[in-house]
Amino acid sequence: MLSSETVDAGRGGNAGDSPRHAGARVVSALRRPRARRGAARYYQLVAGHVYELAALALDATSERAVSAHGLGVRAVRLHAIKADIAANLADSKLSVSAVAARQGVTSRYVHKLFESEGPTYSACVLEQGLDRVHRLLTDPRFAGHSISTLAFRAGFGDLSYLNRAFRRRYGATPSDIRRSRQ
Repeated sequence: MLSSETVDAGRGGNAGDSPRHAGARVVSALRRPRARRGAARYYQLVAGHVYELAALALDATSERAVSAHGLGVRAVRLHAIKADIAANLADSKLSVSAVAARQGVTSRYVHKLFESEGPTYSACVLEQGLDRVHRLLTDPRFAGHSISTLAFRAGFGDLSYLNRAFRRRYGATPSDIRRSRQ
């Protein structure tokens, strides 16, 4: 995964870094084994950021160029935060402060990133948890696991809350979904 130092390189990084040096650090980070797992998405984000920078360089006075400034870094950070949430859903200590600490940013910044996209941090965690439970329920490899086991794997500690949220999202309970797949 890209580090905050690497991502921030586009905004100046270390004192004295040239844009060429910053770009080389981003490419170098993408070549690391940990980064390769999600590299396709990062390459898309980096390419988008390069296009935004080119737009700024070509037409720095236009409203579109001004509004594009900074969106690439924010998009990469938000993607990294969402990936962190997905990787740690089952952790009972998953919190905005834990995610922020792992990402090297403040809790407030995490909330600001989600504000700009729409749903809140909590809504994102809930959505990812519900999606995971649904995937596990419909995966034949997990047919022998109890719904509570699948719920805990997706970060839900309260089955009644899972049932209510799941019904709101999918129009059926987890048991209904499991029965329909058998």
